[in-house]
Amino acid sequence: AGMRVADLAQAELPGGAGELLRRAAAVLSNKLAGRYFGITSDEFIASREAGAEFFTLDLRSAPDWRAGHVPGAYNIPHTQLRKRLQDEVPRFTPIVLVAATSDAAWSVACMLGGLGATDLYVLDGGMAFWPHALETA
Repeated sequence: AGMRVADLAQAELPGGAGELLRRAAAVLSNKLAGRYFGITSDEFIASREAGAEFFTLDLRSAPDWRAGHVPGAYNIPHTQLRKRLQDEVPRFTPIVLVAATSDAAWSVACMLGGLGATDLYVLDGGMAFWPHALETA
């Protein structure tokens, strides 16, 4: 009651509901601070067509990625990200995080931001709202 979003994001809250609330507050706090950005599928396509370069990181499982993914996306399932991050994700290229829905990607953005990553974007709605053609492996 009466807590700021940033304080709520750091609070120790008991139980699953407390953890969910803390994560939601962390996402909102980072969005409000302008640390990470949402990008719609249309904005993403238009930016790439205009010459913007992104490292598109698909956080879904390998079978889900093989079944269909954003063209040019690189797959590292979120469960493997910490151990593969250093060797496989470029440091100075803006990263677009893709998951089944954007909730999981926002959580990963917070984790990556805590490790010092900048220029992070989350695909709004995730693959659940991707209306364009997919690439398959």
